[in-house]
Amino acid sequence: MRYLLSEIATILEVDFHGTDCEISSIVTDSRSVVNGSLFVALKGEKFDGHDFVDEALRNGAVASLTFKPVAGSHIRVTDTLNALGEIAKAYRRTLSAKVIAITGSSGKTTTKDLMACALRPFGTVVKSEKSLNNEIGVPLTIFQADASTDFLILEMGMRGIGQINYLTQIATPNVAVLLNAGSAHLSELGSRENILKAKSEIFNHSTQPSVAVTFADDERLVALSQHLSSQVVLFGQSEIADIRIRNLQIDQQGFPNAEILIGPTSFNLRLEMLGEHQILNSAAVIGVIHACALDIGTATSALASCQETSEWRMEIVELANDITIINDAYNANPESVKAGLKALKDFAKTKRTWAVLGEMRELGASALEEHDAIGRLCVRLDISKTLAVGEAAKSIQLGASLEGSWGQEALYVEDVDGAITQLIQEVQPGDVIYIKASRAVGLERVANALQEHFGRENKPS
Repeated sequence: MRYLLSEIATILEVDFHGTDCEISSIVTDSRSVVNGSLFVALKGEKFDGHDFVDEALRNGAVASLTFKPVAGSHIRVTDTLNALGEIAKAYRRTLSAKVIAITGSSGKTTTKDLMACALRPFGTVVKSEKSLNNEIGVPLTIFQADASTDFLILEMGMRGIGQINYLTQIATPNVAVLLNAGSAHLSELGSRENILKAKSEIFNHSTQPSVAVTFADDERLVALSQHLSSQVVLFGQSEIADIRIRNLQIDQQGFPNAEILIGPTSFNLRLEMLGEHQILNSAAVIGVIHACALDIGTATSALASCQETSEWRMEIVELANDITIINDAYNANPESVKAGLKALKDFAKTKRTWAVLGEMRELGASALEEHDAIGRLCVRLDISKTLAVGEAAKSIQLGASLEGSWGQEALYVEDVDGAITQLIQEVQPGDVIYIKASRAVGLERVANALQEHFGRENKPS
C-alpha cells in the first residue's frame, strides 16, 4: 500500500500533525513495525497502545494514529479502532481483487485455508492469517493485499449481533460464504435464532452483482437464501444442492473422499486431512470456484493435495512408539467436537483411543447439557478413554459414566497439568490421542508436553 499521511487524514476527515510522509504499511503492534509503518494506537482492557508510540517510532514507524497527543507526526481521532476500519474500507475500494468472506459457527478457518489452496492455481492469494477475523484482524488482512492480488480471503468472526455487519461494510465481499450456524456464542446471543441472525450478516453490504454460498442441508439457511438478491450457490448432501456430495466415505488412512456433482458433471475428491466434515468445507470452496467460473478439475486437484491447515486444527503429530496426537486444541463448540470425535474413531480404527476434552465455552444455559452429550457420544463411539479436564468439563466425564462407561474408561482431572501427568502415566504404544477444548483452556500444552516426553517419530530420510 502507498498513502501519504495527509491522504489518510483526508479519508478520516481530520487534520494531521507534524511532517507529511509516505505510509507503506499499517500496524497495531509496535513489534510488527517496519520502516514506513503507520502505528495505530488501540486501547484495550489491559493495554493502551499510546504507551508504545515511542517504541514504534524507534522501530521505524513514520507516524502514528492516536486519540491522545503524542510525539512525532500523527493523526488524532476520537476512536482509533473505528478509524482503522475507515482506512481499510477506503483501501479496499482501490483493490481489484475478488473479495471472499467466510463465516460459520465452525469450520471457517479450515475452509479459508482450503479456499487458498484451491484458488492459488488461478492467481495471487492473500488470506487471513491464523484467526485474524475481528474488527482489527479484517482491516489488517485487507492492508496485506495490493494491486497484484487476485483473491482476498477474509475470515469473519463475531461475538454479537452487528459485528459481521460492520466487517462486511468494510470489506464489501464479492462472494460471501455462510458454512453453518450452530451453538457457539449461545451465552452472548441467547438463542440459535440470534446466532443465525448474526452469522447471516455476512450477506450484507456485498458488491453487486454478488454470490452467496451456503449449506443446503440446513433448512434455515436454505430459507434465508431465498430472500437474498445475490446469486445463490447451495452445497451439501441434499438433492437441492448445486454442489452436491454423494458417496461420502472414509478410506483406510482415515481420510475422506466423495463424489462431487455439479449438474450432470461429477468429480472425485479425496482429501489428505481428517474428518468427513472437511468434505463439506471443500464443497463450499467448490461452490465459490463454480460461481467464479473457474475450472473445477484444477481446483479439486489442488484441494486433494492441500495440507495448509492452521495450527492446532486436526493437526496430526506422530510420536515415538507409534503414538499419534490429533491436536485440535485451538477452539471448540459442540458441533466441532462431535465432528472431531468421529474423525478420531475413523482414523484410529482398531487402535486404542483417547479423547482429552476441556470446556466448550460460551454455551450459556445449555453448557451442562452440551458437555454431558459429548461424554455420552464418546461412549457411543466406543472411545477407549475419555479424559475431562477442568471443573467446567466435569459433566463430560459424568455423561460418559451415565451412558455406560465403567471403571477407568472415563476420567476427570482438575487442570491441564493433571491431564499431562495422567497421560504420561497411562499412554501406551499405538494410542491415538485427540485433544480439544475452547482456546482459553490451553490444551495445546498437553500436546507439547507429550511431544517432549515421548519424542517425535524418527522417520528414515
